[in-house]
Amino acid sequence: MAAGWTLIWAALNGTVGVRGGLTLWVASMCQIGVFFNVILAVFNLLPIPPLDGGRVLTGLLPPAMARSFSRIEPFGVMVVLLLLVSGLLWPIMSPVLIWVNDFFVSFAGLGRR
Repeated sequence: MAAGWTLIWAALNGTVGVRGGLTLWVASMCQIGVFFNVILAVFNLLPIPPLDGGRVLTGLLPPAMARSFSRIEPFGVMVVLLLLVSGLLWPIMSPVLIWVNDFFVSFAGLGRR
């Protein structure tokens, strides 16, 4: 989805440009669409078992370690909530969020915003 929003944003920027009115609104929606989908993707790839990142990590670990790691899956949601409430989730995610978002923004030909 972030790539799709980026393509729309780049097409808008490359054809009519962002002047105001409707084009500014569409460009803003593209920027929000990119950032929102980057947040979802980075969050989902956290290496906590109920998330996809946890499943990827389980697949990469040796079998004995993978079994031990997968045992924390019932507590994964509590771990995520604890990270969110403690304020540690954003410091963990923000460097990756910034890097991935900047990649898409630069791909749209807009530079860092």
